[in-house]
Amino acid sequence: MTTAHRCSLLLAISTIAACAGGAPPGFSSGTAWIFPLVGPLEQGVLITPVTFGDQGPYLFVIDPDASASSIDESLAAELGFLTGLGPRLLDESDTSRQTKVAEVPAMNVGTLTIKGRIVTLNDDRAFATDGRDIRGVVGRDVIADSLVFGFDRDGGVAFVATQESFSAPAQAIRIGYGHAVMRHRDSVNPTAGGPTGAVARRVARVNVNGVVSELHLDLGAVHSQLAGDRWKAARLAPVPYKAAVIDELATTRDVDKAGIANHVEVGAASAMGLVMIPYGDRRFDERDVRGTLALDFFAPYKVWANWDEKAFYLLPRDGEAETVRDRVARWNAPVLLECGEPACAKAHLDEAAAAPPPPADPAVPAPAPAPPTLVVTRETKVADLAYELLLEAVGADARPLGLPRLVVTFNPGTREVKQRVSPAFSGARFRVLDVDPFPRACPAGQTGCVYELAPAR
Repeated sequence: MTTAHRCSLLLAISTIAACAGGAPPGFSSGTAWIFPLVGPLEQGVLITPVTFGDQGPYLFVIDPDASASSIDESLAAELGFLTGLGPRLLDESDTSRQTKVAEVPAMNVGTLTIKGRIVTLNDDRAFATDGRDIRGVVGRDVIADSLVFGFDRDGGVAFVATQESFSAPAQAIRIGYGHAVMRHRDSVNPTAGGPTGAVARRVARVNVNGVVSELHLDLGAVHSQLAGDRWKAARLAPVPYKAAVIDELATTRDVDKAGIANHVEVGAASAMGLVMIPYGDRRFDERDVRGTLALDFFAPYKVWANWDEKAFYLLPRDGEAETVRDRVARWNAPVLLECGEPACAKAHLDEAAAAPPPPADPAVPAPAPAPPTLVVTRETKVADLAYELLLEAVGADARPLGLPRLVVTFNPGTREVKQRVSPAFSGARFRVLDVDPFPRACPAGQTGCVYELAPAR
């Protein structure tokens, strides 16, 4: 990665700042560390690869509300980590849970190496999401209170930085927040370097359809939430909606309804048509926290969270089509940038078979056209790589058609993938928006496949 490219990814971080302390114990030297994000344009949770020595990479979600990082129990056993019982902690339902912990000698997240951590053990694949094989969580022991945390979906990266190396962008929207602590203060284990109960909530006053409520700024979840007793005043009409909320202890709460907030505003930042689900965290006093403002609200922005200043900084994103080369470059795989097309692949529709010949008898209705076939071809130089592409359908004017985005999975040795797609794609052209070297599984027997992403909600 060139110095210029590194600077563009770090955004507001000064790469020439001298090391002035501030990094937690066990951090590798430096003042700023970058993590590549997996699937950043899918608007889901933040996901990054993690390695342990020469083992991995494994996919972990990032959750600043987790008091410690965590790992699947079977992965801890596979890696030979020492394990034992941890403290009893409260989950979102306010139920005490016995935890298990593991001692991790070292873990690598992007350019950062962290040594000597006590992490929580999870049931296997407890945090699996969107078909991805998630093996753990990067928590507050990495996204530490002494640091600045940020992410840029267009650049495909997240980062942490010391206070001394960070300068908020001049044009950024600033959102200040306060703290709300658990009702049961005696349930928090104060032991440093391990799980310590629910992290204090970062609460801001948020206007939801004209009703001001205290909402936690939540960068570890997709769906924003509002307490049920606020729905009527905020004019949220419940509609059927299926979702699942999973807390830091991997306890899942199923949701069967949602409401649409026409206008949500905090400071100078706003969103329209935000889907909100019922709030259900019982660990915090309802007078202090009435819901959450999650990643769906922050989707249009680059985000920096300065925990020391108790402030978030937001800037509108640059645009996905304009930053595709930067996203591809985050994987430090020069071969993916050596071709005329991003990730050395191109896509088109084969619609010849979709237009059956007209019937001989004019009185007979013409048969409906068959769905078109998407054909995605990659160059020989990358044919041995396993990766998935994110495609966007555009018109002849290169403007997005508003159709679902398509994920194309290539297994090693596969040069071409063909699959029928919805008739709605007829006449579309396609551009590559992203590439990820962590492909999701295709159906048994297939060396490549295509599937539609659910529309952003």
